[in-house]
Amino acid sequence: PQVRLQSRDFGQHLSQVDDLLQIHALVEGDVAAQAERVRSVGAAAERFLGEGGGYRPCPPEQLRARVAALELRYRGLSALSAQRRLRLERSRRLWKFLWDAGEEEAWMREQERLLRCPELGRDLPGALRMLSQLEAIRGALGGRAGPLEQLLERGRELLAQGDPDGAAGSMEATPGSTGSAAGSMGSAKPAESAAGSTAKSTEPPPGPPESKSASLGRAAIPGSSEGLSASASRPSDPAVGCPEGPEGPPGPTPGCPDPAAAVSRRIRELESLWAALPALAGARERRLRAAAGRFQLDAEAAEAEAWLAAAARRVAGPELGHDERSAGILERRLRELQDEMRRRGPALAALREQALPGDAAGVPDVVPGLAERLAELERRHRELEARAELRRLELRDALGLFAARSEADACALWVGEREQWLLSMEIPERIEDLEVVQQRFETLEPELAALAARVASVGRVTQELQGSGDRNRESARETWEQLRDRWERFRALTERKKVALTAALNIHNFRLECHETRGWMREKTAAIEATRALGRDLAGITALQGKLSGMGRDLDAIQGKLRELRAEGEKLQGEQPERAPEIREGLAGLEAEWDALRRCHRSREESLGQARRLQGFLRDLAALQAWLSRTRAAAGSEDVPASLAEAEGSLRQHESLRTEISHYGADYRSARAAGREVTRGQTDPQSLSLLQRLEALDADWEELGRVWEKRQRLLAQAVAFHVFLRDAKQVEGAL
Repeated sequence: PQVRLQSRDFGQHLSQVDDLLQIHALVEGDVAAQAERVRSVGAAAERFLGEGGGYRPCPPEQLRARVAALELRYRGLSALSAQRRLRLERSRRLWKFLWDAGEEEAWMREQERLLRCPELGRDLPGALRMLSQLEAIRGALGGRAGPLEQLLERGRELLAQGDPDGAAGSMEATPGSTGSAAGSMGSAKPAESAAGSTAKSTEPPPGPPESKSASLGRAAIPGSSEGLSASASRPSDPAVGCPEGPEGPPGPTPGCPDPAAAVSRRIRELESLWAALPALAGARERRLRAAAGRFQLDAEAAEAEAWLAAAARRVAGPELGHDERSAGILERRLRELQDEMRRRGPALAALREQALPGDAAGVPDVVPGLAERLAELERRHRELEARAELRRLELRDALGLFAARSEADACALWVGEREQWLLSMEIPERIEDLEVVQQRFETLEPELAALAARVASVGRVTQELQGSGDRNRESARETWEQLRDRWERFRALTERKKVALTAALNIHNFRLECHETRGWMREKTAAIEATRALGRDLAGITALQGKLSGMGRDLDAIQGKLRELRAEGEKLQGEQPERAPEIREGLAGLEAEWDALRRCHRSREESLGQARRLQGFLRDLAALQAWLSRTRAAAGSEDVPASLAEAEGSLRQHESLRTEISHYGADYRSARAAGREVTRGQTDPQSLSLLQRLEALDADWEELGRVWEKRQRLLAQAVAFHVFLRDAKQVEGAL
């Protein structure tokens, strides 16, 4: 076993290293199995040495030396086993890294081949399908970023650890370093346990990982027969410098350079390939999107071409309709078509600007001649717009002609009906019948205005048709002239009937207003005469004063109405001389009633002097009583000041109230004198009530004086009291 454990063969590829690890696991099992035998030998030697005197086959020192040498040899064998496993595991990590690096390199080279593919599709669905496949590749790149970084980190760790042989060599142990031969047999137990744990931790190595990107490589380009599965086993790049092993990626052979250099080169190559893939993906995406844009332009150009052909067939039709409705339908459809043309015009121009020549801006020329095709479509679009405008003018003229004829027929029908009614109408004598006819004329006014606008529109349309060179302009002109003549005759007839009706209504209204005004004046005269029944007492005078005050406003209104009727009568005499006597008779009756009303009113106004004096007295009495009530409440306050300042302020305010009472004394005396004069010699209840109010006024005035004097004394005492308190406090403070 020692020769096998000291072997320098650590494998030339991953499968060989896995085989060596399995063999080493068996050797570790054998070494661990010898531990029990070594312990048994040590135990037997201890028993032999522990026996008493007697025969001994060999000296005890020689036996102890042999046991110590056996234990030393076992510990050395265990150390060699651990060193051998360490070297094999590090060799396996090296070859596993080279295997995985080869897998990653093969996958990245396959993605590079797919991203460099010049195929861009034959149509828009093909380009979009390739774009979706590119997104799948981007997703795969994102998914491989983490594992690749872990792989590179493993390679960097290998570079940091150095050569597996050198690393293992640093752990070698010599027999002299294991301790003295006098150690006990129990010292073999650590070596046994270490060997056992090493054997238990040994597991069958996993097989080479399979490539997961073969299906992705086959799906990247439709029709491609080459995938990553084919590239997974191809020879590695010669730059690595190590040929491929029989079961895995390339690795150093007995003639291979330093493994550290191979690992370093493999790391640099993987980093270089990985850094180039995003740029290739971006370039591939730009080319695919440019190709998809060109295919999209081609599809839109085909759709625009088909639409232009259909629109040209619609515009080229000779039909103009047979009446207003059919012509309107054709005109509406053409307007919708023109709106669609206006919307499509900028779109075509934008398509032409986007359709650059094939390689003008790095855009692949997947649709040759697209720019020329779009320019031709734009020219056809302009021609179609011009033809549609000509057809719109034709349809507009036809629609105007049909509309003018229809409108002229409708106007003529309406004029005929109203003309027949006006010719058969007679001006009635009764006011009720006149009002009915007037209402019909009032409803006729807005109809006439609306019809005038319709007739004018027919004239405008006819004039436009005359200037457009329409083939039916003679018929349109005849229709317009007939309608115009009939409309002028109807308007003249309407004006004559309206003037006659207005004159009859004015006469009837004048007579009615004269009658109403005379009745109004008689009513006011009777109201004034009724005031004579009022008594000469205070109540009668007050009632008379109120009635005559309102009667003056009524007389002013009646006088204004008389002026209006005089002016209206003069106007009617000028317009209708045959009815002048009737008008003058009505005005004379009004003047007579007005003179009687004014005489009656003047006779009653003379009795208002005493009423005015009474009104002034009552107003002054009410104001004085209100002042007395407020002042007595202020002077009769029972509030006691709480401080000297408050007492002095209240006293000053109370003294100012005395000045106000003196000022109102003249008003009080004049009110008493006026009241005595008004009630002198009167015994009616109203006068007696007024006397009672005067007596109450005297009592209130006297009461106000008494209340003021009482409040004056109270405030003076409060001031004296607070002054005493202040002086007492000062004296107390001084003492």
